[in-house]
Formats: sequence, C-alpha cells, structure tokens
Amino acid sequence: MNKVKLLPLLFLLILSACLLAGCGSGETETSAPAPEAQTAETPTEDLIYTARFREIPLDRNKNLEPLAFTEDGLYAVSWEEQEITDPAEGEAPVKYVQKLYYVNQNGQTSLLLYSGSPAPSDDEGKRDYSSGSNLQGLFCLENGEMLAVESLYASWYDGPENITQSDPGYWNYYQNENSFTLLRLDKEGGLISAEALDWDPDANENMWMDFRSAVLDGEGRIIVTGQQNVFVFSEEGSLLGSIEMDDWSDSPVLLRDGRVGVVSSGRRGAVFTVLDLEKFRTGDTMNLDDWPQRCYPGGGEYDFFYTSGMRLYGCKLADGSVEEVLDLLACDLSPEALYCLRTGEDGAFRGFSVEQDSVNLVELSLVPRKNLPVKRVLTLGILGSGDSMVNQVLRFNRHHDDVRIQVVDYSESFDDSAGDLDALTKLSTQIMAGDMPDLLALDSLPYEQLASKGLLEDLYPWLDRDPELKREDFLPTVLQSAAYNGGLYRIASGFQVYTLIGASSVVGEEPGWSFEQLEAALSTMPEGCTILGPTVSRDEMLMRCLYSDMGSYVDWAQGTCDFDSADFCKLLEFCASFPAEPDYASGSSDYGRAAAGQQLLLELNVSSLDEVGYADQYFGGRVTYVGLPSRTGSGSLLMLANSFGMSAACADKESAWEFLRSFLLPDYQFEQYNLPLRKDVFDAQMEDAMRISYEMDENGQPRLDENGEKIPIARGGMGTASEDGQVFSFEFYGLTQEQADRFRAMLETAQAFPSFNAKVYEMVQNEAKAYFNGERSIEDTAKLIQTKVSLYLSEQS
Repeated sequence: MNKVKLLPLLFLLILSACLLAGCGSGETETSAPAPEAQTAETPTEDLIYTARFREIPLDRNKNLEPLAFTEDGLYAVSWEEQEITDPAEGEAPVKYVQKLYYVNQNGQTSLLLYSGSPAPSDDEGKRDYSSGSNLQGLFCLENGEMLAVESLYASWYDGPENITQSDPGYWNYYQNENSFTLLRLDKEGGLISAEALDWDPDANENMWMDFRSAVLDGEGRIIVTGQQNVFVFSEEGSLLGSIEMDDWSDSPVLLRDGRVGVVSSGRRGAVFTVLDLEKFRTGDTMNLDDWPQRCYPGGGEYDFFYTSGMRLYGCKLADGSVEEVLDLLACDLSPEALYCLRTGEDGAFRGFSVEQDSVNLVELSLVPRKNLPVKRVLTLGILGSGDSMVNQVLRFNRHHDDVRIQVVDYSESFDDSAGDLDALTKLSTQIMAGDMPDLLALDSLPYEQLASKGLLEDLYPWLDRDPELKREDFLPTVLQSAAYNGGLYRIASGFQVYTLIGASSVVGEEPGWSFEQLEAALSTMPEGCTILGPTVSRDEMLMRCLYSDMGSYVDWAQGTCDFDSADFCKLLEFCASFPAEPDYASGSSDYGRAAAGQQLLLELNVSSLDEVGYADQYFGGRVTYVGLPSRTGSGSLLMLANSFGMSAACADKESAWEFLRSFLLPDYQFEQYNLPLRKDVFDAQMEDAMRISYEMDENGQPRLDENGEKIPIARGGMGTASEDGQVFSFEFYGLTQEQADRFRAMLETAQAFPSFNAKVYEMVQNEAKAYFNGERSIEDTAKLIQTKVSLYLSEQS
C-alpha cells in the first residue's frame, strides 16, 4: 500500500468529540503549512491552512458532556441532583437524573424536555440492587427530530449471605441486566415514541454495544459494533440482521458512496472491511499500515478518512492507497478532539474541536502563504505523540502571534522493523551529529550523554530568574533527580516511583539494601519462597538492576565505566538466580503469594498517592520501600514523566523557556496524571489522600455501626488468592499520617532514574547471556563488558 502526500481540494470538516466544557467566547486565528501538492508539470501557488477558532461557552456548573453536533451547535447531557419529595426509610433525599440540553454557537443553553425513562425497579429479594437509565447515542434527522438510544440497566448480588463486597468471590455472584430503548424525540426533546430495541440479553450475554459511535446511514439503519459482531437496527428498533466478524471491530464509518465499513484488529494489523448490509456479510477489505485512532466518513476523492499519530489520512478502496491529507497538530488541532469528518464543496474545513478546557467551532481554509504574517518557528522533537505534550503545544501556539512550536516526530522518519531500540539508536546518533531540534522530548533518550556533550541548555539560570518560579517550589529530591553534573538539563510534568516493597518485620525498617542483606532476609522465609513472582526472568532483573545502578557504572562526563568490579559481579550473580524465561502460564497472583509468605517482595509503581495506602495491605502490615539492591542510593527510582530539554543552540531561548515553564505552573501540575513536582500541589494531594469519607443518612448525618462508630467509605479494595487457594482481601479508606510520613521519607532517599542509552544496555545484556548459560565465567564476562563499553564511550567522546 502506497502512502502519498496530497493536498485536498474540496473538504468540509465536521469535527466533534465527547467531553469537557469551556467558558468565554471570542475568535482566535492561527496558521500552519499545508502538504505540498505541486508537480513539475502543474506548478501551484504555495498554500497554507489558516485555522479560525470560535469558542462555544458551556456551563461548567452543569458539567455538560457533548453527545451530538449540528451545523448550529451541539446537544449535551448532564447528570444533576433532583430532590425526592417523600423518600422512603433509608433512601437518600436526592437522586441523580440525566438531562438533555441544546447549546448554540453563542453558548446559549436550552433545557430540552427529555428527562429519562424510569429505571428498572424489580428489586424484590435482590441484595445490593442498583438500576438506572442513560442516553448512549443521539442521531439528528433531517426534519429536526432526533433518534436516541437509551440504556436501561440493573445489577444485584445473588450469592451466599456470608460473602461481602470485599471478598474476592463476591463478583462471581454478581448479576446484571441491560436493555435498550429507541426514542424518537421532537425538536424540543419531547417524546414522540419509545420502542424497545429488538435485543435479547440472554442470547447476547455480556455483549457490549457502543451506541455513542454508532452511525445512521442514508437508509435509516442504525449500525453498531459489539465485540466480534456488527448489528443493524431499523429506525423503529427492530433488528434487521447482524454480521459476524473474524476479529474485534471498532466504530462503523460511512463511506462516500453511502456504504458502511468497520476497522478490525486482524492478524496482520488493522484491516478495514466494507459491509454488505443487504445480504449481511462482509465485502471488500483493505489493509492499513497504521492503527487508526478514529475513522471518519468519506467524501471528495476519498472513501473514508482516519487519524493516526498526528496525521489525517484519506483512503481509496479502489487501489488500496492511503494519502496524507493534513498534519493536525500543525493546524493546532488535537487528534483526540476529532470524532466526525464529512466533505463538502466550498474548500473549507468546518466543525467542532473539543479539548481539555474548551469547545470550539473551527474553520480551516487554504490561503496563499505570502498573505500571512511570518512567525518564528521552534522545533520540538519527539518520539511518538502524547496528550500532555499536544495540549501544551496547542495552548502555546494559539496564544502567540509571533512564534509557534512545530512538532517533528522522529519515529516517522525511521524504518522501525528492527525494533524500538534501533530507532532510538539512530535518533541518538543523529542528534550527536548536530541535528538537534530547539526543544526535545527526553523520555527514553540519553539526556546525560547529551548534557555531557554540551548539547542541552542548563535550565537552572532560567528557573532562577523566572518571576513566578523558584527552586524551593519543588520537591527537592525530585528536582535533583532532573539535574546532572550540577546543571538542570530537563524539566518534567510529573514523576512516578518504581520500588520494591517487603514486610518490615522481614526486610527491616530502612529503605535501601545490599545483595547480602536481601539474601539474609530471604533465608528467614519458608522453604520455596521466591524473591519476586514467576514472570520476572534473569534478563528482566538484569535490566531493573541496571536501571538502579547505571549511574554508578557509567560516568558520561568522564567517559569511563566500572563493569569489571566486584560489585557488578555480585549483580550478575544475583540476576542469574532468577528463571531463564518468564512463566506467564502459572496463573498465580504475586499479591496472593506475598500475603501467604510465598514471595519476599512486590514490585510497586506509584503514580498516585492512593497507591501508597494499598502498599501496607499487601503484606497485612507495615512495609518498607527497600527498592532494588544497589551499591548506591535507596534502590527506589524516581522516574520523570514527560521530560523535556532545550537545545543549547536554540535561537529563541526566551520563547523555548516560556513553553517549558508551562509544565511547572500550578494549574498544569494539578491536572496532570502523575505525582506532581510542586510541593504545594503534592501537599494538597496528600491531604486529599488522607481524608476519609463516611456514610451519611437522609438528614446528612454520619451513619453509625453497632459500636456507635462512623462507617467509613472505602476508596478502593482488592481480593486475591495464593497458589494453595488461600483467599486474601482488604479495603482501603485513606492514608494514615504514619504512612504519609514513611512515603515522604522514602522520596528523600530515592535516586534518579538513569538516562536510557540503548547501546550500553544492549551490550551488557548480550554479553551476560554467555555467563547465564554457563558458557563463560563471571569474571571474564565482566571484563568483556568493561572492554566493549569502554570502547563505545571513547567513540562517543
């Protein structure tokens, strides 16, 4: 299949998405290059896309969720409290109901008449009964009416009385029913008709149908996917037929000729299949090089469109070709914000973009580049896209008239058939040769090596003279983990902690330990106890130990290494004690094994503070964050998430710093999904993690148990079993002060996750195999690794 860049001539884009609200109004305009379409035979004028954004304010207090879009606005749903005038005994005085609104382009919000069907109430004799109804899909008809699919659901427990929700076996007895009603609504949301969807829940047990991404075709048929099936319903709710697919299929999409197709995950990757809805069978297929994030209706010269990465592609079924239509990010559009695509005849893109903090009406048009003002360009080099980075780039570009960030995805320029490590090695070599972008995403890149060569800007001076930021704003150990050789060469949006935990009564109270201390602790455990679970092989453990100690074995600033030492021999000997291959078929739970004393340690990756509360529960008491055995530090690793650096040769460092600092401001730190770098945000999250909520009665007072104590509400829980069938379960309500202090103390001793150099890791692992297989002595192996890595370091200097 050929992938060709081509400039589209006539398009009408309707972009839509599913969540989040915006406020305020007004227009902004931005521009970005269009793909070239000129040929030697027919030269064309250099054109560029100009994007105009008009924000549609949504009422944040209602937490409106867009459900469907029209040319003039959007339909949105909201869950809102409704008082119960005469609540039954023990019943809450309020309930939540779903309401439907229409919002026009100016943000004017109209409450429609729809109020939801009564929830199923057949609860007699059913324990833990719960039921409700909600809209799952909405289709706008040409006459202004709407078709809406409403889900009616109920669930309850049907098992032995002595089993509670915290027991692992509870969910084995949990029952649920689900049915669908097809509603026809008028323009005001009033009910015209309601018909039960022709759906047999018994015949389709556990079938999941996604009506939010269903389509209504020109024949009035509703097409929806359900696992390995496609179902076709009429406008009256009858099941017209179904098509069984070979593989799981995603959302259906309308083709330009009115037919419908779906994307499936085939053995060869993504496969697009045209559906024959008259005979209910599959038709033509087309293999896709990339996995589509979303597909969109076709038009113009394309049968359908899809997004992958940051690009929009147009597909032609006749010859199986895929052509790049648009670089979405270059047009200040997030790929995640697009849900529909339709073509028109006026040569413009129009639609909606729903992002993290706003909903915008978007219009894109092609104009000559010479008619637009020239902006300074900062290049941001990445390996693959990330939502966090994309959103910040969009914000920066939309709020700057004189400069913009252009994202260059280096992974697109490499043939990665040899694997990710090969692509990383090629990128590192390219950067070392001086081909360095202004900004660089440093995750998985050897930032220490880049910094030692003077390729990265020291950010400490920029931080120190920033009017809003100072070093004291951040957790000291985390900020120090971002530094190297006295300079700050990267900043990040957040961090995680990778560590090993064990019962304090066995592994001791202090974080960090040596190989000898680990072996001593293991000797106190019952016979047959292992260090970790059966899925951790010797190669995996070698990689983990290298992560922990690489900084002590390789000095990039001096160009030296220390692999022929006694400490490294101990590391190899320790790793050799693990299985040669991981055992994924054992079926045993690491948590159950640890609780039963069959496993000494558990791996823990902390990205939220709630996970700290779970740690003690795994071993039934206090745990210690011992980490990996290491000759330096605690063995617990601080892993920066979404880290970025600035090129020392950047021509516009002021603008580059303005972009980097945006990740460090309080608003962004609160919204990102890892542990925050800022102390004030971290403290606020810790306070929330320690807060315990309690059950309340109809008068808003705490409920009391038989002992007169308030009844806490669990924040989470878990159940598991050991290899011999012992069952363990627990619930988590909130952190104690001691747990919080213990985690903070571990952070003070944790060490930085080392920069990733694919070549060094590859050399160590390749040479270690001979020792692991008994083909070479441990001393000779260490010497050979020392020689090879030393030679590599000298070549890099």
